[in-house]
Amino acid sequence: MPSLCSSNKVSCRAANREVFVPKPTLLGITKEARIRVCHCPQCNETINAELDRCPHCAAPIDPTTALADADTLERIGHACSQSEYLRIAVTAPLMAVLVGIFLPGGFLLGPIFAVAVLFMIGRWWKRYGKIQTNDPDFKRARFYMVAVTVIGIFFLCLTLGLVAAFLLSDK
Repeated sequence: MPSLCSSNKVSCRAANREVFVPKPTLLGITKEARIRVCHCPQCNETINAELDRCPHCAAPIDPTTALADADTLERIGHACSQSEYLRIAVTAPLMAVLVGIFLPGGFLLGPIFAVAVLFMIGRWWKRYGKIQTNDPDFKRARFYMVAVTVIGIFFLCLTLGLVAAFLLSDK
């Protein structure tokens, strides 16, 4: 992955709003320091939230508004990241059922994973579902989360049905 920052320039991808730059320490080992970013109220460029003027249009930046915008951008970045993770995690119940076929009692793994994934999906909706923004990455993340929620409920029903079929077939 290419570096997000060069020596004099800091650039941000839309999905990754936090930029890390090396910070020297006592022993000369670099430690990463977080630079909080916000949007300029005039030109809408992504800038360092600690600046008092926009480097692009020279508009004055209100520190309170800049930090509030930086918090929002940070939450949007976390929401997008977690939605990507849950897109992958939603397949875990089905994989657990397939692996569980070969293990004694392993068929119970599917519903357990399905409930765990649905818990994480619910947590995403509770934390990030009420964010109102025009950010295209967040709109995509919300769309993915609707799909992930439907797929998660389907996999829970599917795995419970497979467990019920397995239990009823033994009798």
